[in-house]
Amino acid sequence: MKYFFSLLLICSFLSLTAQDDKPLWIHQIQEKEQLHTIAQYYGVSVQSIKILNELSSNKLDGLTSLKIPLSVQNNFYKRFAENYVLHEIKEGDALHTIADQYDTSIKLIRQINAPHLSGVDVGGYMLIPNTIPLDPPINKLTISTFLSFGFFSGTNWSGEKNTNYNLRASINLQNIYKKKHFQVRTRFNSMLGYRHEIGETLLKNLDRFELRNQFLYYIKPSFSPYLSGAFRSQYLPTYLPLENGNKLLISDFMAPGISKVSIGFLVSNNILDLNFGLYELKTLYVLEEKMYEEREVVFGVPKGDRRVHLHGVSLNADLNVYNNQKINYQASFFAFANLDIFSIEFRGEANYRITKQIKLSFIGELFYDKFIEADLQYRTELLLSVGFHKS
Repeated sequence: MKYFFSLLLICSFLSLTAQDDKPLWIHQIQEKEQLHTIAQYYGVSVQSIKILNELSSNKLDGLTSLKIPLSVQNNFYKRFAENYVLHEIKEGDALHTIADQYDTSIKLIRQINAPHLSGVDVGGYMLIPNTIPLDPPINKLTISTFLSFGFFSGTNWSGEKNTNYNLRASINLQNIYKKKHFQVRTRFNSMLGYRHEIGETLLKNLDRFELRNQFLYYIKPSFSPYLSGAFRSQYLPTYLPLENGNKLLISDFMAPGISKVSIGFLVSNNILDLNFGLYELKTLYVLEEKMYEEREVVFGVPKGDRRVHLHGVSLNADLNVYNNQKINYQASFFAFANLDIFSIEFRGEANYRITKQIKLSFIGELFYDKFIEADLQYRTELLLSVGFHKS
């Protein structure tokens, strides 16, 4: 470890050169450094350094720098034996995408390459800790959980406007399976909690779950046809208090339930995914008869039918922007339409990480569905969350 910290102090003097068109790393020799400790740090042999630098002994007297024979990491799934590798910078690379790819941090990349590094130049190289496993996984599971406290202002399914505070727990699972040109993305999001309306004594449930599965075939890194399916609903009933002291059931498990099956293509880059659904089958479920009472239609589903099928086209956009290690912005937009109806859903989120486990979030959401004939619904939230992330 002492050699690691000593290297951080001199990293601003590290640079790349080329010999026989092969990029090499130049290590600036510090006082009292020895050849075997330098070789051990980079994970290469003493003999390879001696041959490359034409040294007849292990002594470094009179030398100010050494060429280090490191490999270029052109393929994420190709593993070299060195402790460090050279990442060749390509079009579209950014510090946060490189850090994510090698499971390291923007801060460490900057420390190793240059103390004030703010960007990357296409065609250049970066020294990266070699964290790629020898046997690359075909499954990557990411788990994040949060316990959040915050304030909510907006409308619900009935158009009721309110302001409340809430306490909730959430879990997000994502698994990516890769094999040659195929990829399967599975996502599960779940939330459970309670919200207390300011000025009222009623505690309301705050819950939902969603499962999405997408099968992709990669024609190009930025273009993939797909087949996807999704389902979402909530766990518990939600009631609206009435002025006469009674309460009205406004949603329940599978009321509404929404399933989607679509076929289309994905266009993506390092911050944006655009899913164009050339055909989508959207099904609305209301399986709780008690939802209807005196009403003939709930969520666009007539009493007795239990479900309604809708056919159309869709657009789903997911944006994820990292300003730095502490701040990132996320947004998702979904639109569905046919000749008769139109619906949109938008969710924007700004996160500030106070620590690795604690974050402050501001969330804004909009929802409109002409088929359900609901007014434009909105909500804003300010949340303080304590969480866990594992991948």
